[in-house]
Amino acid sequence: MSPFNRREFLKSSAVAAAAASTAIASPAAPRAPGFHSPSTAGRGLKLACSTAVWSEDAASLEKALAGISAAGYEWVEATDDQIWPYRERPAELKSLLQRHGLGLVTVALRGNFADREQRLKNISRSVLLARVLEQVGAGALVIEGDWGAAERTPLNFHTYSTNLAEAGALVFEETGLHCAYRFHEAEAADVRKIIATSDSRYTKFCFDTEYFAQTGIDPVPMIQAYGPRLIHVHLRDGEKTGGNWRDLPVGKGSLQLRPVMEALCQSGFNGWVTVQQTGAKAPAKDAGASRRYLSQQLEAAALKYPDRGASEDARDDSGMGHDMAQMQQPRRSMLSGLVMIGAAIRNPSALLQPAAFQQQDGTNPMQQATQDMKRPAERRSAPLLPKDPNFAPLFFTAEQYADVSALADTIVPVTNTPGALDARADEYADLMIWLDEKSHDAARAEAERFRDLCTQRQGKLFAQLSPSQRVAFLNELTSGNASGPEPAREFFNRIREWTVRGYYTSPQGLLDDLGYKGNTYVAEFKGCTHPEHHQA
Repeated sequence: MSPFNRREFLKSSAVAAAAASTAIASPAAPRAPGFHSPSTAGRGLKLACSTAVWSEDAASLEKALAGISAAGYEWVEATDDQIWPYRERPAELKSLLQRHGLGLVTVALRGNFADREQRLKNISRSVLLARVLEQVGAGALVIEGDWGAAERTPLNFHTYSTNLAEAGALVFEETGLHCAYRFHEAEAADVRKIIATSDSRYTKFCFDTEYFAQTGIDPVPMIQAYGPRLIHVHLRDGEKTGGNWRDLPVGKGSLQLRPVMEALCQSGFNGWVTVQQTGAKAPAKDAGASRRYLSQQLEAAALKYPDRGASEDARDDSGMGHDMAQMQQPRRSMLSGLVMIGAAIRNPSALLQPAAFQQQDGTNPMQQATQDMKRPAERRSAPLLPKDPNFAPLFFTAEQYADVSALADTIVPVTNTPGALDARADEYADLMIWLDEKSHDAARAEAERFRDLCTQRQGKLFAQLSPSQRVAFLNELTSGNASGPEPAREFFNRIREWTVRGYYTSPQGLLDDLGYKGNTYVAEFKGCTHPEHHQA
């Protein structure tokens, strides 16, 4: 970002409004009159309704809020064009919500984050709307990104995700709110590309059940895989008629939503589930029917997994607990992380937080410092989340990727420490080669030559060889007798480079294998401790 004053830019930026959305709270508890702050809603899954249900008759915000309140909701999600007029009058918005006994939980903002010209405008709009949400106690801003006319190239995916991360970092720095990206890409493969290139610190997720259904994505394994980054859900139901999708009240369509509710409860989801429906002819009736159905499903799911909320409070590094802890540093210091966003995908270790020095008693500070320095070495890295259920290589074919995985496993095998596959270094290699568009032709030719040469010499594909056969083949391939350029050898070198870099910048390689302790206070510097280096 350029060095001008961001606050002045945001104040002077006259940006058109997009979608503002309001969410409504769980009807499980007795309804309380007056304004509700989402920050008082407690942990767990909470139910809300979107003003989009009233979009068919172009209802005003006042009319939509009245209908949502009458339907029995306590929490609302609005469109940003509804909330934009209140950006400098948050007290009036709060008064409006109070009249209807509602709390505003989020706003859904749509903006183009792929276009350089529109990037700053949409980032400023994100921050200005987040300020309104902060005033009413909301905890998240939903971003419905738009690609415009931009091509879906690797570079553009990287740029798009970097811009989302910058918006998320600025929103958090200004307001303390998180940004949740609501996927709407045309193809399921593009969802994985967004996930692969996005920054988990600043880009959280909003899953939409209807969108997943239309793109052939099963939401349950997605919740299981990305639960720690999931902070908002749009719950929609409907059916296909004549090739077109038609929204229906939740529970009246063809989608199986009970497993979704159970997966959310099982994962310890702590956020809002917003009822969404477009084209409703009788919005009040449909919203009420959705609330009654979801209340029953939520009650059944909560009974099935009653202790998940409490257990999630006790989480450490293993999920959102660690992620949220990273975000608790002073907000302005979050901006320093922006200088790393563009490079983070090439240097994941930049995202690791150094171990903190905490003096526990004042009797001997130097001795205490030494103890604190040693303590992080006992920490083990958090287990990896379940592998992406929709995983497919971004660059290599499935057959080529099998060779990449086998190579990574051979380069850094499992010993008394994790191996390359434990750190998913094979996925990292595939991602990095995909991002380097200039190397695509060479990488494809090298991969094919590697497969052909291995089949010629070993009679099998590399992935089908035993560990000893793999080592023998690689020794022969990289022996000093080889002369001239050999594409197969270049393929091995390429995969080795990314495997080693991916592994040793992962928690498994950096913490478990190398025992990295972070920037710790050194009470005594002993110099070299290797006896062989002290021989005369």
